[in-house]
Amino acid sequence: MNAYAYSDDAMTHPAGASDSNSRAVAEAVGETAARASQGAEAAQIARDAMNQVEESSQVLERRVEALTDASQRINAILSTIEAIASQTNLLALNATIEAARAGEAGRGFAVVAGEVKALAGQTAKATEDIASRIAALDTEVKEILDGVRGSGQSVARGKAAVDQMTQATQEVAQQLNTLRQTIG
Repeated sequence: MNAYAYSDDAMTHPAGASDSNSRAVAEAVGETAARASQGAEAAQIARDAMNQVEESSQVLERRVEALTDASQRINAILSTIEAIASQTNLLALNATIEAARAGEAGRGFAVVAGEVKALAGQTAKATEDIASRIAALDTEVKEILDGVRGSGQSVARGKAAVDQMTQATQEVAQQLNTLRQTIG
């Protein structure tokens, strides 16, 4: 009877161990599948955040482009002011010549012509200063725009990587769930 008990125990013990192992593996697979699902959810959160960054970058890019357009319009106005200052300077020069021809009677007019010439010179200098500052701003705006565009490209690459990671994680979770169902 002892031999029979040993034989019976030998036959049932491996099956019990196998059943216990199967349950442990199924449980581990289930936990791993749950973690894979959590990873996929975290990847989706990261993708959503990247979408927001991408949208913000696009808004910023449009605003910077609007600044560039405004700068070009200001430069056009400055060109007009420079042309007016140049013409005013020529008129002042002509007025000075005419005042000199008029002699003593044109003396007061010569003073006014000199003041007009000085104002035209100040206007020309001010427009040059403004143009120089706008050129410096244009350079900064261009660098900002390049940075924004570079960030947008980085975000696009990040989104693609997150998409691949999400897909791979979801596939792993599905395979693990299938394995868990198969095991037990």
